[in-house]
Amino acid sequence: MNGRLDGCLIVSCCDDSTDGLVKEIVDSPSVSPVDVSEGVKAFPWAVETKYYTATVYLHTTSASVVDYDDSAENIHGLIVLFNPNQKDTLEQADKWIDKCRCDVVLLVCGRCPSAAEPQGLSRQQVLEWCVERSCELIETQPNEEDDEEDATGVRRIVEALHAHPWPQLEMKGEVPGPSRAGNQHSRLSSGDSGEASTDLKLFSEAMATDGDDVSFEELFAKFKDMKVQADKLSGEERKKFAEKVAIQFWRAFGGEEDEVCGLSSEDEAEK
Repeated sequence: MNGRLDGCLIVSCCDDSTDGLVKEIVDSPSVSPVDVSEGVKAFPWAVETKYYTATVYLHTTSASVVDYDDSAENIHGLIVLFNPNQKDTLEQADKWIDKCRCDVVLLVCGRCPSAAEPQGLSRQQVLEWCVERSCELIETQPNEEDDEEDATGVRRIVEALHAHPWPQLEMKGEVPGPSRAGNQHSRLSSGDSGEASTDLKLFSEAMATDGDDVSFEELFAKFKDMKVQADKLSGEERKKFAEKVAIQFWRAFGGEEDEVCGLSSEDEAEK
């Protein structure tokens, strides 16, 4: 078992139950939690996608945002339940977002009204609020005219969590053992920055091949490594690296080449 219980924190700033949402995500009427600390529980969620398996822990807490202890650094996602008809619940959500600073942040409610109530916010206002804080609004009771092809509600929550590269995930088909990302972290911590730098250069070049297509499966399998590599780069280097990765994903999805030709103009000029 992962001693840190890496996972996602679910908090409620309104009357909605976090335990109810946990059961919907896990898709089980009964799931036994692990006691993490006083007032904090972690529900194990066995995740299995086409590409990986992982045990992700859905944390809930009765502590206030001020009293919640996030020192374990095992919370990578945050789901905040709020009421769009009560502005103060968004103010509380803002405090949770600021404290946890997670990679995945989902703001969840039943349905946002098209027009704001006296003490609330309209859907447009909530969307603007989310854009400013780099989080996603998910409505569990969307309007009927919403695009049926897009995942909504709990299905969208699950989809968003599946897309995150959890540190404890095991890629399907991989031989168990230390991950490549873990090995790279070890080399850096031991001071072998030269070798890590060489690996980074080779990896970057591999992701920017001369137009060779890379399958989505191959890209997803490398996603953890990509994130580790990007964290070691400076601002401009990270931007260039992100462009190369974005181009490969675009090609893997079958996107038109002329849509991304501008991003790789610098690379083309060097050839």
